[in-house]
Amino acid sequence: MKTRSQIDIDYHEAIASEYDYMVVEPRDYANDLLFYPFKKHLKTGDKMLDIGCGTGHMLIRYANNYKTVVGIDHSAAMLKKAKEKCLENKLNNVQLLETDLYDFLNNTNKKFDLITMVGCLHHLAPQEFEETLLLIKSYLTETGYFLIAEPIETTFTPPQELLDWNSKSIVKDRHYTQHAKDPDEAPINLDLLSGYFESTGYKKIAESRGTEVFPHHFPPTENDKKIIQQFHEKYGKYGHVYSAIFMV
Repeated sequence: MKTRSQIDIDYHEAIASEYDYMVVEPRDYANDLLFYPFKKHLKTGDKMLDIGCGTGHMLIRYANNYKTVVGIDHSAAMLKKAKEKCLENKLNNVQLLETDLYDFLNNTNKKFDLITMVGCLHHLAPQEFEETLLLIKSYLTETGYFLIAEPIETTFTPPQELLDWNSKSIVKDRHYTQHAKDPDEAPINLDLLSGYFESTGYKKIAESRGTEVFPHHFPPTENDKKIIQQFHEKYGKYGHVYSAIFMV
């Protein structure tokens, strides 16, 4: 029987070639809005680490702010796409490593000014959260930031105007052609997550929430951006995507 980790690897190996098309592109501008409150904090630094970097969207977002950057992922196929995107964006300061997060963190002597972990923690079992957060904490510099973003449980029901907008968006005709067994990870309970951050001694600096709202064109038109921002301001605080930055 395959382990939870191997099922997760197989799934991301299968979908890697279409991941940006299905997941990253439709959420690109909404993520700009989600991460905007952190802009004034995440300016420049020496070292950055992206845990579970996937195809590299957080590397593209922040790597230019740091002298040396490491992206780690356990999927070779996802890392291949990340390498292509780093080359396209002329990011010569990024090292990509195929490794498990525990193997990497337990075998490095580096500390980082920014550690990002986006859409990764919920792939772990809840009983691993505290150990993982403590381990990450030990690799932050004294003035370093930890940025996390995860799907969370919510009772929010998208209103009809949002459903109508999304029904005509770019996602309506996009479907994976490659398939693998879905790891079927659940969103995280926000109170539970907040409790782990409190118990492990993190200091929250800023937080943000967002909901699923997609453009009608890619790249998004100015009208797309205007509508997405309006929906974000109206419904984002109720949404199922939570992000925050912490210090120690």
